[in-house]
Amino acid sequence: MATNTQVSKSTIVEILTQIGQITDQRALQVIQNQIQQQASQSTQKLEIILDKVNVEAGIDYAIIKWQTNEPANSMVSLVTEKDYNGNNTNPYVWQEGILTNK
Repeated sequence: MATNTQVSKSTIVEILTQIGQITDQRALQVIQNQIQQQASQSTQKLEIILDKVNVEAGIDYAIIKWQTNEPANSMVSLVTEKDYNGNNTNPYVWQEGILTNK
């Protein structure tokens, strides 16, 4: 179930520290599956409002602004077309933006 509950940085650090101490591969797989499921549920309802997209492109840059139907952060995952591999767990090679809870 997706929620908009904000979690403090110290709580996240504590959780990651505890996960870092787990060595049982089955337990780690369960944790990974739960995180992926939660992330999927959290992003499923996010839609870009197409008439609110603004693109400015130059020779060596692009600025793309958009609005979503729900509060969102500004993280964007990127990859060049030649490097994209849809079979990879994470086919994007880099991320840009600011991760915030709004």
